[in-house]
Amino acid sequence: MKLEIKEYFEAIKNKTTIEPKILFEAGSKTGEDAYLLATNAGVPAEGVYVMEPHVTMYENIVRDYPFYKVFNLALYNEEKDLNFHAANDLEDGRSSLMERDIYNKGFTSCTVQARRMDSFMEEHNIDSIDMFKLDVEGASYEVLEGFGARIDDLKSV
Repeated sequence: MKLEIKEYFEAIKNKTTIEPKILFEAGSKTGEDAYLLATNAGVPAEGVYVMEPHVTMYENIVRDYPFYKVFNLALYNEEKDLNFHAANDLEDGRSSLMERDIYNKGFTSCTVQARRMDSFMEEHNIDSIDMFKLDVEGASYEVLEGFGARIDDLKSV
């Protein structure tokens, strides 16, 4: 297990009373981290949500983890289509909504659907999130802001 994922899992297990049933991975790339966390924490497959805006990476996650709920969208603090910088090299994890000077070579700009977590939770009847793995290349604040008043329903990040 990757060190960061292991440390997160160990903190949940040893330092909280959380019994994980709902897991979100935002900015997944491969779905592997969601798989490792869910498997080790005992989260049922129907409680695993994976968000990946990079269309090819999304398709790979759907293929590799067909038992999870996988969405081709970006989490943000607004609900609208946004410009997304998608890495051409699928090993490059720097795809992002944010503007950076690295996107002039090796990235393709495309449009992605952005969703707020509060409305996503309402739409999918999610009362709370036990584990939230967040790796969105500079947009973490905006994603958390998108919880609105539902931020209190987020048990760990």
